[in-house]
Parts: sequence; structure tokens; C-alpha cells
Amino acid sequence: VKLDFKTENFVTWEDNGAGGLRIVNTSNARTTTNLPWWFPLPDAIVSKLSGIFIRQVVSTGMRKVNEQIKDRYLVWEQQ
Repeated sequence: VKLDFKTENFVTWEDNGAGGLRIVNTSNARTTTNLPWWFPLPDAIVSKLSGIFIRQVVSTGMRKVNEQIKDRYLVWEQQ
């Protein structure tokens, strides 16, 4: 089983008009799965399961990045 996984992550920010920032963190993920002809599960099931797994990984990673951005901004703001 071969799983190819590609992501693009973008973080943008702008003044929110209230003395702070509006941050947008987006992520695009693309996967392809190449299964051998003899693989015991249907392609659709493998695709669905791998999609669920990848969404969880990306979501967890984005939450961590968002927290780091927030923490660093608060430190910078207090300087």
C-alpha cells in the first residue's frame, strides 16, 4: 500500500481594526492511495478511512500552530 500525502499551509494576518490582528490559518491536503489488486478492502473504504485519519492529523497540527501563534503574539504584544 502506498499513500502519497501533500499539504500546503498558509498563515495570513491583517489588522482587525481594534488594535489586534485577524489571523487566518488554512491547510490544503491531497492524498492518493495506490492499492495492489489483491488488497482485501475496497478502494472506497481505504479512501474514507485514510481521509478521516488525515483530517485528524491536519486538524491537530493546526490547533497546535494556532496556539503557538496566539502565545507568541501575546508575548510580543506585552513588549
